[in-house]
Amino acid sequence: MSPKEKTHEKKIFRLISILNKLNGKGKVYSKELSEEFKVSIRSIQRDLGLLNETGFPLVSLEKGVYSFVEGFSLRKSALTNEE
Repeated sequence: MSPKEKTHEKKIFRLISILNKLNGKGKVYSKELSEEFKVSIRSIQRDLGLLNETGFPLVSLEKGVYSFVEGFSLRKSALTNEE
């Protein structure tokens, strides 16, 4: 596996983990995420921006604290077989 592929795998894992944390805990802290995944806060901010751009509605509750918009849940966004 190439270094680029490993980087992509780590990022995908990070994105999925962030989504799971948002869905389970309701909010995430960029500082805690950066420490957990051993990346910069800026990388976490880019990850959160990417999630938002791809259709996961995020809001910043305060500096460094993010959640889904009120009423959004991953459970409600499940696709049907046809979709």
